Amino acid sequence: MSEPAVAIRGLAKSFFLHAQGGVELRVLHGVSLDVRAGECVALEGRSGAGKSTLLKCVYGSYRPSGGSIRVLGHEVVGAPARKLLALRREALGYVSQFLRAVPRVPALDVVAEPLLERCGEDAEAARAARRTAERLLLALRVPMRLWGVPPATFSGGEQQRVNIARALASPRPVLLLDEPTASLDAENRATVVALISELRRAGAAILGIFHDAQVRDALATRVFDLERGR
Repeated sequence: MSEPAVAIRGLAKSFFLHAQGGVELRVLHGVSLDVRAGECVALEGRSGAGKSTLLKCVYGSYRPSGGSIRVLGHEVVGAPARKLLALRREALGYVSQFLRAVPRVPALDVVAEPLLERCGEDAEAARAARRTAERLLLALRVPMRLWGVPPATFSGGEQQRVNIARALASPRPVLLLDEPTASLDAENRATVVALISELRRAGAAILGIFHDAQVRDALATRVFDLERGR
């Protein structure tokens, strides 16, 4: 059998509360998990069990205290910043509950940016990138009047739709989802579920947190209980 898209072995993560005398808060201990191409694994566990922490360790935002994380055969734990950035650019997509965007950049440019980075001086490719961004914004019902406006001024639901459109504009082989449908109404939730399902069927390996049971049941091919480690 081929190597999993994401292979986690013995993952541990602790935080040290320096304001409380250096108390160690152990969040993850000895977590092992595989996610294969075409799977959507839903993380479950009570609040504080470390679901978001695990996603951030895979993405490289948090440095684990121990263990190994391999994404498409590349080790994430201890990877140099340059290698980690390249891995994110080529292999790792991430959708959080919060939009990360440069202030004053219009929504259309925020969505198109991952594609435009690959275009270089190719004007036709740049036009195609913007058409892709427009198509996603339309599918997610972001009004055209907002495309030229910085998304920092948008409502929470509008920001989340821009966030999702940006992640899906240039799909990666591995997609990390932290409550992707938070702040969305029923109609937009259904659209997001359809778009993510399409990516999974196309072979993406997806690891996510879905507090909405209907969204989880629609997307997940498997559930991993973080507290029981299975």
